[in-house]
Amino acid sequence: MQRAWNDVRDHLRLASRTEVAQGQGHGSSISLALERCEQERDYLETRADLFEPQRGQYIKIIGKWREQIWQRAEDAVGLLDVLDKFNRHTYRASSDRLMSSITELALQTAPISLSLPGKVPQVPLRKEIERRLGSHPLVQTIFESGNRLVGSTLLAGTLFAVARNYFREPSAPVPRQTTLSEIEAELRTLCRFEELALQPLTAFSAEIPAPGTLAVWDTILQEVATNTKKYCGDTDATLLVSCEMVQKRVRLSFAGRRPFIDCLTEERRRQVEEKASTTDRLKTLRELVKLAEEPGQRLAPQIEGVESSGMGLTLILRICRYLRMLARVDLQDLEKASRRRPGAVSADMQLRWPLGLVIEWEEEL
Repeated sequence: MQRAWNDVRDHLRLASRTEVAQGQGHGSSISLALERCEQERDYLETRADLFEPQRGQYIKIIGKWREQIWQRAEDAVGLLDVLDKFNRHTYRASSDRLMSSITELALQTAPISLSLPGKVPQVPLRKEIERRLGSHPLVQTIFESGNRLVGSTLLAGTLFAVARNYFREPSAPVPRQTTLSEIEAELRTLCRFEELALQPLTAFSAEIPAPGTLAVWDTILQEVATNTKKYCGDTDATLLVSCEMVQKRVRLSFAGRRPFIDCLTEERRRQVEEKASTTDRLKTLRELVKLAEEPGQRLAPQIEGVESSGMGLTLILRICRYLRMLARVDLQDLEKASRRRPGAVSADMQLRWPLGLVIEWEEEL
């Protein structure tokens, strides 16, 4: 009983960063605590060498544990409700007003002529504003900072909303409210906005539905496009994407072309290169890939004038989990090497693979 109690307490404690990252595919701490209670109850009822009334008393104690866990879950849902409402009615409203104000300030400082109706502009409006603000550094700084602030509220706000729905109805199937064709169209828009070349390696199956709303996918895809531009734009501003059906599952894969090892800080790169063998270097590099999933990790050098919280990837993985999709990051070359059978690619070649994001879900029957 004491060991079971310690296990339940460990599951309910605030997880460390490593536990949070590793727990993505293994259920929440609350579900693990409930599972441990069931295991102990089963042991007491069928295998424990006990007599009544001691057996019944222990089973009652397990029942009290379960009641406390469910109360904790209800409190968590209530907190998510409060955070979501506060975010939508306060932070989001404020950030929208802020974005309107700084855009107005930018256009007053450096007026631009918009394209005629029916014509597609050659450059996204935001990029044109940034270009014309080059001779107005103060207003340019305000405009760029406001864009980053609004982007962070969108990502956090999406997580609040999806998590609230997940914990409120944990057993209900996630509605399929988006199609792959809509996801592809949104990704093309975002890549044009970030001045990225989008290269689909396979055709999108147009009418296959995906979990979640288009607004949720917009948040995920925005983070993918932004980070690809941030870390690969100087060498090759291309976003590779593939859409596959694998064992009745839909798999979306995203990657740039720049090797992951080239994106690391000098200290992290030395950590890999100091290993004696190629196999050990690849093992260390894959350990850094897993580290990238943890909250607050900054493995790449800080870009001057660009703030990074190190939370974007973690939030994307959590959003996908709450939508009952599997998401992971891994070394992969979508164009060539990763298409070969496992074991057919040398460790030397894998050391030069980019970092990719894979999202998959079960095909709807």
